[in-house]
Amino acid sequence: MTTKTIFADTGENASGNRADRVPQNAPILGTPCFERLVRRSLWEGLRSSGKPRTEIARRMTEALRRPVTVAMLADFIRSPRKKRGLRFPAAWVPSFCDATGNCNLRRLPLTDEERAALEVGEWLVRRLKNEAQKLMKAEGRQNPRPSKRRK
Repeated sequence: MTTKTIFADTGENASGNRADRVPQNAPILGTPCFERLVRRSLWEGLRSSGKPRTEIARRMTEALRRPVTVAMLADFIRSPRKKRGLRFPAAWVPSFCDATGNCNLRRLPLTDEERAALEVGEWLVRRLKNEAQKLMKAEGRQNPRPSKRRK
């Protein structure tokens, strides 16, 4: 059995390969622990969306151009010990996140460093939007697009 040693301070393994950077407490992709997190994120995304599962399945079907049913979504969430133990296709993640409005599933494989960078970027975007709205209000404009003048 081969084990990998990852040095927490540098993110390098014993061979010096930085491609193996993994957060120290993060589940490893493809392991049963990670698969549980995927199923939980799917369940939370469905629950938090406030939309019926039929609507989410319909939106995913339109986005993916292939049939997605409520039964399929239920199978992906179900414990792998029951029935078939299907795995959610990674290619479907963007359409699921768009359909539910919950992007937690997209963030699962990110390292702590990548999550922090993403959060800083999202914070910056929110701040810039707020500043733009304040400026438009000060100028008396409500619409972000400049109005067209008629001649």
